[in-house]
Amino acid sequence: MSFRCFRAAALAAALVTTACATAPASAPAAGPAVVASSTPNPVGTFNFRSNVQGRDFDGIIRIARAVSGAYTGTVTTPLTGELPVRSVDVQGSSIRVTAQGRMGDAVLTMNFTGASFTGDWTYGPSSGRMTGRAAPAS
Repeated sequence: MSFRCFRAAALAAALVTTACATAPASAPAAGPAVVASSTPNPVGTFNFRSNVQGRDFDGIIRIARAVSGAYTGTVTTPLTGELPVRSVDVQGSSIRVTAQGRMGDAVLTMNFTGASFTGDWTYGPSSGRMTGRAAPAS
């Protein structure tokens, strides 16, 4: 190898090394996006409004979690009085509450968007639509 070839090779190596050393570092790969959970928390107080046979009424669903892990609570309306909660089922953005009443089970389904919900209920021969909101945690 002649001195001239050696000098050209050394210059090329120096340029490549300098270019690599001064090239901006690429940004680290982004991690997975943090997505807020859309699954509603069934523990709390849920106020709702509905209608049956042309009469508007307000109701309250209260759900707690026992030490055993089971859900407990009540569904209260002026038409039914206080009904004890038998089960709570959370699926996606919906909560289904089953309460025991004199005319069989009352089943209420709440479909959430944020703290607000729409849904439906059945109790004995009656059924209806409802709208409501989760009460702020205290």
